[in-house]
Amino acid sequence: MHDYIIYNASIAGVAFAIEKKRAGASVLLLNHYGFCGGVITESLALQQKTNGLEGIVKELFEAIQKEHRALFGQAEDEVILNPEVVKSVLLYQLMEAGVECLFHVHPKEIKEEQDGITLQLVAKEGLIERKAKRVIDASFEQHIGHLYHGQKRTLQSVVLNLMTTVPQKERFLTWAPIDKAIKTADGRYFLTLVPEKGTGYNALIGNALTDHLTIHLQADGARIQLLPTQALLSYQEAPQMKGEVQCVPTYAANEAFKTANEFLKSLIALEV
Repeated sequence: MHDYIIYNASIAGVAFAIEKKRAGASVLLLNHYGFCGGVITESLALQQKTNGLEGIVKELFEAIQKEHRALFGQAEDEVILNPEVVKSVLLYQLMEAGVECLFHVHPKEIKEEQDGITLQLVAKEGLIERKAKRVIDASFEQHIGHLYHGQKRTLQSVVLNLMTTVPQKERFLTWAPIDKAIKTADGRYFLTLVPEKGTGYNALIGNALTDHLTIHLQADGARIQLLPTQALLSYQEAPQMKGEVQCVPTYAANEAFKTANEFLKSLIALEV
């Protein structure tokens, strides 16, 4: 049995795992994908606010920032991060701290028992179980929070983030589904696409969006360079958690570092 099981390897998840491991706790960090970073690397929420960071969260950001080509762009209190650098730095920090990681798993069921909390996980080898004294849900989607309450998640919003190559012209920027366009220091574009309201979202809609954007980009001498592993899906907030299962609050996707900062402080305060 572990002292803590943490899902997933978001900024908050990685920071809390390292913090507790350094304090001598037994920690197991779970993740659906084979890389760290949460919404930053999974959904390319690359634009992040970084002012006011403290402790381990500040330490993680500074470790990322000092790497070669870590930033695609930078403003006063915001940066556009290179997702590949985020992945490698977070994994290195976990390894240095000696945190036990179990990737390519997805929580299916959570059970509170007298001697701890059991998580049933869907893994490549089938269903497996892991047990801990406390479970921390650090996922953007609050997956364990909804699972714990037996609550069906309601999709609130969908965005698709991506990067383009350097365009020769910029006519594509007038295309309606583009909600945000940020030009990076090297002339590429970080784009946020929003599907038409009322259409919902599935892989076909995502493919249609990128196919149409590709046509516009090709006419301007560019193409899509980087696509997310999954779209950025926002759900209604899970009910408040108490006791041995804690859940990161709902947050804006561009505040992964800031939310991790506040989440860690709140968890530490609960344990004092």
